[in-house]
Amino acid sequence: MKIRSFIIGSFILILLSCDYKKPSAKTGEKGIVAAAKTEQIPSTIRKASEGKEHLKRLSFYSKDHHFSNEKLKDNFTIKFPGRSIDSGIVVFEIKSSLGHLIFKKEFPASDLLADMADALSRKQKIDTVNARLTHFFDESNFVCPAIDNTDEIGKNLDDPNAEDIANWNEIKALPNSIGFYFSYGYEGTYGIAYSKKKKKAVVIFYSD
Repeated sequence: MKIRSFIIGSFILILLSCDYKKPSAKTGEKGIVAAAKTEQIPSTIRKASEGKEHLKRLSFYSKDHHFSNEKLKDNFTIKFPGRSIDSGIVVFEIKSSLGHLIFKKEFPASDLLADMADALSRKQKIDTVNARLTHFFDESNFVCPAIDNTDEIGKNLDDPNAEDIANWNEIKALPNSIGFYFSYGYEGTYGIAYSKKKKKAVVIFYSD
């Protein structure tokens, strides 16, 4: 997981180094440059407005993908209904083509900031979380089969119990099973796959 931590940290540092300049004037249809307005918006109002605008971008991401069914696609959604990165909760859900909830996980939005939360401004936190959510359902996060023939349960799950072992054996026996991997926090990574016996997604990989 050290490589994952390095990638996340490097990505956040790139965000910190970006500096976009806003134009102070604009050109009309005839090439005449219009003077910028001299009226200034109070900084407190401007910051609040910018914050709301950026938070809107975090609200909802969705992807349809094969997971529990080889013919019909399930709906993957991740949403951020809160108004604060520091205290808000991210909700990740998977619903079948029939609308049945087969997986749900909630976690603090701040977990998507890895270990850089204290070093980022409010806008940088929002931009970072937005970037993480934008790529949450990248195709590279889906794998088939969900468990490779060479995988060993002890390397994928720490101290598995009887239920974990049963789920693992079921999924590993299905060559067409589809796994989905997602990460949050500093090094936390989950791998899930659909259990036909349980009629829901089960955890097949976890690392922190």
